Amino acid sequence: MPSAPPVEAGTISVAVPNSSFEIPSVDSSAASPAGSSWAFDATAGIQRNGSAFSGSVHTADGAQTVYLQGLNGRLGSASQVLTFPAGTFAVTFSAAGRGGNIQPVRVSVDGMVVGIYTPPSSTFSSITTANFSVSAGAHTIVLSATDGVGDKTAFIDTISIVGTSGHPQPGGGIDLSGYALTFSDEFDGLSVSRTSPKQSIWYAYPPYGPAGNYSASHWNADALSTSNGILLNRAYLGPNAGAAEDSWNSGNLSSVDTTGAGFSQLHGYFEARIQMPDSGTGAWP
Repeated sequence: MPSAPPVEAGTISVAVPNSSFEIPSVDSSAASPAGSSWAFDATAGIQRNGSAFSGSVHTADGAQTVYLQGLNGRLGSASQVLTFPAGTFAVTFSAAGRGGNIQPVRVSVDGMVVGIYTPPSSTFSSITTANFSVSAGAHTIVLSATDGVGDKTAFIDTISIVGTSGHPQPGGGIDLSGYALTFSDEFDGLSVSRTSPKQSIWYAYPPYGPAGNYSASHWNADALSTSNGILLNRAYLGPNAGAAEDSWNSGNLSSVDTTGAGFSQLHGYFEARIQMPDSGTGAWP
């Protein structure tokens, strides 16, 4: 539940210097060129329309694009530190692939994956990412190749970032004036019990207890911690990694313990801010 009334949100754009990669000007293509506000890594750089990279693939905006190449295990990337207001945003960019060797592009902000997007063809198309939320200040956006098998390339151009500043009204504008706060935890500290009945805000297991562990990992409250009002849950290998009962450890919290003590509610308005990593295929986020 929010600890303070939300403020009205407003649409805002984030300034992206050299958003069309026209600086510096290159004759054909240049890996990691100097003089750009973008930083390039591995097999990435700037190329001009008609270069050996793009051939007949031409961008409609200016004469240059970034290229992100995956080449025999090496993955190119382009990054820039941008100044954001607090809010929720999405990145829109034009993208094309090199012939039949199209490269999927990962978009990340501060190391967290926003999504992976594959240009549909060798003709430039507009792609808009999923939404992501940031605090006010400097944040690093990274565009990177993801497929290092063989030789595949993506071309990126005309990047813009637009979003909603401030905190949007909860529930899409639901009138909460008649609601009463029944449960809240701002995670200024970790209040968790490992035994039932619990004497804390949270119970360290699902409501049916540790015996009902349905995961390949071992529930362990030591995987949980708080920092700056954020609850952190990590997965790690236990000291006896060879033992079936102590291989992977992770945290699990329930507001109700095995006796039924704690908070539960069927109807109401529920709100949380949650950030999840790109877990990979077959893993829970």
